[in-house]
Amino acid sequence: MAIIGSVVEHPIWSKPSWPERLPAGDTLRAAYGRAADELTIRFAGEPRRDLVTLYVATPDIEYAAMIVRWDSGEVVGIQIDYLSDYAVRLHPQWLAAMAPEPKPEQLRSIVTEIKELYETYGTNFDNSEVT
Repeated sequence: MAIIGSVVEHPIWSKPSWPERLPAGDTLRAAYGRAADELTIRFAGEPRRDLVTLYVATPDIEYAAMIVRWDSGEVVGIQIDYLSDYAVRLHPQWLAAMAPEPKPEQLRSIVTEIKELYETYGTNFDNSEVT
């Protein structure tokens, strides 16, 4: 049986909204998974469920993503894939996030840069046809 169309034509999470002021670096929670070569930075007090990972449409390889609440579209964190393998070639300063205890200002800087990437490239969802 094929599914025709989508239950939600334009889900609210497809247009992420960033906080008016980005969280302070010392409130961010970071985790780097070496096996997956993936960094996540979550904003303090945000949920761990009912989230969508929405990738920024960066050229060549999608490596930067926003973690978004599916019911409101609020950005509650970021994710970087291929951190050591690809992303640090474009953003060498991100290498510091792989440390066991990255500095708060480094984490905040990465969040700011992901926001800027989103503002520059948008998401592939922006250009896809949702039915």
